[in-house]
Amino acid sequence: MFNTMVSSLYSQTNMEGTLLTKEQVDEISTRISKKVSENVTKQLENAMSEMPPDKEQKGKQDDM
Repeated sequence: MFNTMVSSLYSQTNMEGTLLTKEQVDEISTRISKKVSENVTKQLENAMSEMPPDKEQKGKQDDM
């Protein structure tokens, strides 16, 4: 099944030398995680800046 799927996406079924190393996977994973974290932080900062001041203060009091 894998060869069929690969061959439908890529004309060469010989995959030797095209797989990623563990280090490459780790690097890609780290870059993705960092980008996701940055985006989530940005979204939270935007959401908090749009909150009315009274709700923001209430949220801080709930944390105590």
